[in-house]
Amino acid sequence: MRYLVECVDPAKCTIKIHGKTLKISPNDFSRVMGLKNAGKEVDFVGPIKNNSDLMSIVREFSTREGKSMMVLKDKEAPVDEKFKRLFVPYTMCTIFTPFAFLMIPQKWLLSLRDTSLISSFNGSTHAFKYLMDEISEFQKIPQDTQTSNNPQGRQTYISGCVLFQQVLYFDCMVTPNHYMDRSMYPVEAWGIDRPTKL
Repeated sequence: MRYLVECVDPAKCTIKIHGKTLKISPNDFSRVMGLKNAGKEVDFVGPIKNNSDLMSIVREFSTREGKSMMVLKDKEAPVDEKFKRLFVPYTMCTIFTPFAFLMIPQKWLLSLRDTSLISSFNGSTHAFKYLMDEISEFQKIPQDTQTSNNPQGRQTYISGCVLFQQVLYFDCMVTPNHYMDRSMYPVEAWGIDRPTKL
């Protein structure tokens, strides 16, 4: 994974794979991960503490049930406001914009104030920009500072959807001998086991 991170130029939005420099964009993120690249910018402006609905999400995720994800709910249960306000940050923080420190930045909850607007936000652009920003910060960190917990002196964690980089890499490695179902998003088509067969 470190190899792929170091192959990215976040300022130019490019990635070098086996000598070839590829331009990457939110469109690629959308194509690979299946997240819509259209709509308005995700809104993170406004107060949280004075919003009882948003504070209830914070409290919900601080419970054992919330952390283990209550969205694995009865299929017959309605998709209500509470479900949406828990499901969206869960998927963002585990798949599309994972955070290295196992916590949810509270400002992210501001986009959930009106759940009817969730589908109008451009999640792909947000996730892609977040990944580029995090790679840029990661690359600035000195990698030769040893600690007792990290004797090699290497930064271990990085926020952002590094899964996108992995799947993009696998997708670029496809040869005529490796059939891929192009009716599926690459993140679905590759699955867990298929990369080991390359």
